[in-house]
Amino acid sequence: MGMAVFDNAGAHLSRDIAVERTRMKDDRSCKIFTSYIPVGRIQSVPAIKDLVRSPASKVGVCGYPVIQPELDLKWELTLNVAYFALTTALLVALLASPAGAKPTYAPEPYEALYTVHANGLKVGEMTRKLEKRPDDTWLMESSLYTTGLVALFKDHRLTERSLWRSQNSTLIPLDFQAKHTGGNDDSVERMRFDWKEEVVTYLREGKETKVAVRPGILDKLLYQVALERDLSEGEKHLEYTFADRGEIKTYRFDVIGQEQLETPLGTYQTLKVQREDVTLWVAPALDYTLVQLVQEKKDYTATSYITKLERQE
Repeated sequence: MGMAVFDNAGAHLSRDIAVERTRMKDDRSCKIFTSYIPVGRIQSVPAIKDLVRSPASKVGVCGYPVIQPELDLKWELTLNVAYFALTTALLVALLASPAGAKPTYAPEPYEALYTVHANGLKVGEMTRKLEKRPDDTWLMESSLYTTGLVALFKDHRLTERSLWRSQNSTLIPLDFQAKHTGGNDDSVERMRFDWKEEVVTYLREGKETKVAVRPGILDKLLYQVALERDLSEGEKHLEYTFADRGEIKTYRFDVIGQEQLETPLGTYQTLKVQREDVTLWVAPALDYTLVQLVQEKKDYTATSYITKLERQE
């Protein structure tokens, strides 16, 4: 039985070695076993290489001429052994790097600064920071605060932190905290995820609320990391379910096009993504970092622009 083999580049091998073994059934008949083994692969497969020896005799058997190969197999071992060794080696190579396999998502630490505008007037700034911790967990932090004249009248600051870990591209929230200062509504919130019990505990002002969660649930910061991950993998329609203030919410996003956008960091080709009254632009050249966000409300339009981006080692 013949088997044609091709190299990794898909080109035909220049030649095959035909190895024939003759087994006598009786005095009148013979059975021929034939296998085709590519010259270029024999030396690269240890199991085959070990079977190579000097050329065999040129004497024919049962009237069938024996093809004299440059490399021959020991007659003590059957061709089934050689065939098994070769196909096993090829199978291992295919499993090691399967065609079309999706790469594992690997977050990149960074720190970004944005200016925040309301109806064209600068009212504040926002920082976003992603860092990896020594215990292999990740910390995402977002801080929004007023600046300039606005801060003289309304000195507000909202800081949110999400602690999470990544497992085979799956983002798993562990702890979320939010602190708001300024005005009369200072508050501290916290969500603790217990994946063994599949429950999240929400704490605010001494009150505790427990909500059942299932694998795949995120928090209100972590879904933004998931958005970058999924856009980098070419997804066009995205949906995220996350825990927020003792409730389970779902946001849906759609990629509605591409747009070349001028930013303080330069001009970038961006993906334009939309959810209800929010439109955001991310730059593939910047690892799908958010570079602009616009939120259309009835009484105002809020816009954020990236002004600084630092990648961390």
